[in-house]
Amino acid sequence: MDKKYYHPLKSHRRTKPIRPFFRLIRFFAKVFVKRVDFIWRCEKDKIPIFICNHTGLSAPFAFLVFYPQKIRTWSYYKFLSVSKIWEHMKKVVLPRWRAPKILYPLCFLVTPVIFWLFRSIEPVPVYRVDRNVMNTYNKAIETYENGDAQVIFAERLDSHAEKVSDYVYKLNRGFVRTAQIYYERTGKIMKFYPCYCSSKLKKLVIGEPIYYNKDIPLKIQRETICNYLENKITALGKSLPKHKVAQSIR
Repeated sequence: MDKKYYHPLKSHRRTKPIRPFFRLIRFFAKVFVKRVDFIWRCEKDKIPIFICNHTGLSAPFAFLVFYPQKIRTWSYYKFLSVSKIWEHMKKVVLPRWRAPKILYPLCFLVTPVIFWLFRSIEPVPVYRVDRNVMNTYNKAIETYENGDAQVIFAERLDSHAEKVSDYVYKLNRGFVRTAQIYYERTGKIMKFYPCYCSSKLKKLVIGEPIYYNKDIPLKIQRETICNYLENKITALGKSLPKHKVAQSIR
């Protein structure tokens, strides 16, 4: 039987991806960028699922370049399509940044680069429409079953986002359902690791995980798990030397 490889938008791919573009970027990043230290304040896990503050590009960059094993980020599905990237940049990102109109043509020109980069990192595609959201859970579970780490940047980034502390915004609750579906399919329990990234200190701190509880309804689980993670991310941030907190892309 032919071996099947992960594909973010299709059921699978038949050939192993080479990803030369991403490999080249990561090589130069490791040479010229100061290394980020991963600090575990709990027992290490072979297949962790991290819930991390976003910090703009700092945390995703740290995980993709310096994390010592294969890791897959959860990323908005529109970044996997050239046309949808530009639509999202034009209607959401650039207005949110209050970017001058003169920058719009430049952003349009770099959309192929963004597309190649996201295709290279092969993320878990995040959908926000109910009829498609199951694709996100399925790809997350596939990643977990393949033995690959994952990182979810679950902070709300819209204009109505609620700030929990100086270190983290309120988390979107949807990712918790992944654990429920995984338990229903396999009878196994997932856990989520709180994680705080300081781009200023070049440190990424990982705390004690919280486990999915099959005996508690999902509606309550979402709040319990996310409240724990928000509070723990805040505590991890406070535990570091005083530093400027990087702002998320909003």
